[in-house]
Amino acid sequence: MFLRPVNILFLSSFGDLLRGGQKSLFLLISNLNKKSFQAYVVAPNPEYGLASKFKNIGVEIYSLELPKIKNLNILQITKTILRLCKIIKEYKIDIVHTDGPRNTFYAGIAARIKNIPLIWHVRASNKDIGDRFLYKMSSKIILVADALKSRFDWSTDLNKSVSIYNGVDLYEFKQKNAFNQLRKKYGINSKDILITVSARIEPLKGQIDLIAACGKLKDKFYDFRILFAGEIADNSYMDMCNKLAIQLGIHNRLIFTGFLNNINQILNETDIFVLPSSFEAFPRSIIEAMATGLPVIATDVGGNSEA
Repeated sequence: MFLRPVNILFLSSFGDLLRGGQKSLFLLISNLNKKSFQAYVVAPNPEYGLASKFKNIGVEIYSLELPKIKNLNILQITKTILRLCKIIKEYKIDIVHTDGPRNTFYAGIAARIKNIPLIWHVRASNKDIGDRFLYKMSSKIILVADALKSRFDWSTDLNKSVSIYNGVDLYEFKQKNAFNQLRKKYGINSKDILITVSARIEPLKGQIDLIAACGKLKDKFYDFRILFAGEIADNSYMDMCNKLAIQLGIHNRLIFTGFLNNINQILNETDIFVLPSSFEAFPRSIIEAMATGLPVIATDVGGNSEA
């Protein structure tokens, strides 16, 4: 029994808020009972977005770049593990929480050295070459959807993992915008059917498949627009999307906005939400669209159907 708050060291795979996993991590930490839990965060390049967010809620964040394991630089790996051990000792960390293979590798060894438990929060459904080692290093595994159990289909320990879905603040997504600012900004008619995809622009997210599908609708529905809200992670892929749209005669109906941080406003001005990904775990975008009350069309991959 603790006579003080439980100190938890959270490791984030990224230092920005461009991904659903980092947004989920921020919401998890910001909603912890401060009387029972004290959070500390380690992330690479947190100045890209996480630093200011955590500072605003009084959580200390440390910048630490974790070297790629495949480079097998024993000196770098050792120094990084010792740095984590120092943080664990300095802040009297009781539990370590990770969200990716690389930080689970480093933190897992450090946690073993300091004899404290490690919780691996698995947010991706694709298998990793080091899964068996990381599984063994973890005291408990949190899956963001039951679908992710297939990643560890070789395991016989039924009590090692538990599925806990990501959550959303419903109030945040019920704020209606009466001024149609988004439609005015991008020249979208109030009568147009607005189809929104909230995802990074990259092949795995399947935007090109939606464009192909909508190309078949152009002669049946003249009043739809497609808004792609997300970081442009692959410029060549976006070029392919634009070229296909030109071939199909719907290029003037496409809008690529880049990353937007006002997703609640966007969804409140949207008519249909689509996620055409070929690969997912349990995407925030679907449950955010559902929180807004939108009809959702999504591919049956990962935890999409569970959402």
